[in-house]
Formats: sequence, C-alpha cells, structure tokens
Amino acid sequence: MKILIVDDETDISELYVRYLKRSGFTDTMVAHNSQTAIELIEKDRPNLVVLDISLGADSKGTGMDVLARVSKTAPECKICMMSAYREEYEKICLDLGAYVFISKPFQPDVLLEIINRASQAGMSA
Repeated sequence: MKILIVDDETDISELYVRYLKRSGFTDTMVAHNSQTAIELIEKDRPNLVVLDISLGADSKGTGMDVLARVSKTAPECKICMMSAYREEYEKICLDLGAYVFISKPFQPDVLLEIINRASQAGMSA
C-alpha cells in the first residue's frame, strides 16, 4: 500500500512516516507543500493521503486545494484530512470528497486504524 503524508510541520510528518515504516508500511512518502503533494499523487498514485489543511506560507495552496484537485484527478485515492480546527473544516472536507477527517494532534496509532478501515472498505494493498 502506498501512503503519502502531507504536512508542512517537518518533524511531525517525519514522525508519522517513521512510525508507519516501522509498522510495515515501507512504501510511505512525505511532502511538505501542496505542489509536491500533487506531483507525488499524480505520479505515484498513493492509495491513501494523510493531508493537513494548513500547509504554511511556502506552499502554493492549502490542503483543501489539494483535496479538491485530487478528488477530480485521482478519485480512487482516499484522502484523510487533518487539522486542529475540526469544527470549522470537517463537514467542508467530507463534502469535497475526503474519506475521513481527524483532529490534530493525534497519536500515530490513529493512522493504523485509518489504514485498516480503508483496507476493509476495499482499498487495494
């Protein structure tokens, strides 16, 4: 299973990548801005993208922009949106096509739960 973590907080995203790789998900990538995320999604077609809404000033778009584009160009890709602002964004993200929404901060084992749920929902491994 290919997994992409997209977060401008380098330490956090690298922590999740290391955790997933130790958990057996060796085909895990990371992006720190919207442009790199879109390039990796369109080129490598990950099964699951864990995507932060806020991608910082360096990014040319938000996580919402990435979600909107990927929902059209790669609808088979499941998107897990994340943000510290659940009340403001959860419904919007789900309406735009997100598979699930999680609140930050969260424990790394939450990612395993999401992967397992997505796999049970028919995602190819």
